[in-house]
Amino acid sequence: MTQEFPIGLGEERAIVNGNKSTSYLDGGAGYVLSKGTLRIYGNVTYHNNSLCPMDHQGEEDVTLGKCLTDSGVLLGDSRDELGRHRFLQEPPVYYIRGTWQKWYPKYDDLPLWQGNRQHIRNGSIFPRHER
Repeated sequence: MTQEFPIGLGEERAIVNGNKSTSYLDGGAGYVLSKGTLRIYGNVTYHNNSLCPMDHQGEEDVTLGKCLTDSGVLLGDSRDELGRHRFLQEPPVYYIRGTWQKWYPKYDDLPLWQGNRQHIRNGSIFPRHER
């Protein structure tokens, strides 16, 4: 795989509406887009209102996910070889205690191991949380 391969990595989520599912990378956890993905978004998707409507409706991460997947960009599985997530939305203490928000598992496309402290090993990425 090269930097030109159109892929996005992050914490994958899905919104199910009836029998249709929209996959996206969670903005709170952050995501990484390849150079090829940015090229497709900047040169094709952004300027095509049928692929990527700019109506400013909905959340940024869900909208971007729909735009990218409709343009043929792969949303890759960024878990490690043991199935542990590397991009995590909530502060580390939630994963250590297994006490994340109730909505969290509903949108998690690749389920977490509840109460498993292994999430905080091997370079998991946490967003900056200010309290």
